[in-house]
Amino acid sequence: MSLAIFCDLDPQETLQKSINKFQKRYNTVVKLAQSEGHANLHKQPFDVLMDYWNRAKKNQSE
Repeated sequence: MSLAIFCDLDPQETLQKSINKFQKRYNTVVKLAQSEGHANLHKQPFDVLMDYWNRAKKNQSE
C-alpha cells in the first residue's frame, strides 16, 4: 500500500482494476475451455490451464 501511495496511486482503485483484469481473463479461460469441450477446469492438468491462461492473456493484449 505504501508503494501505491508513493507512486501517487489510489490503492483501492488499483486493487479493483487488478481484480477486474483477473476476472476478465478467468472468464476468457473458461470460455476457451468450454469451446474445446472441457466443461470442468478442475480436472485439467496444470499445463493445459496455463495454455488457456496464456491464450487469454494474449487475447486481452491484442
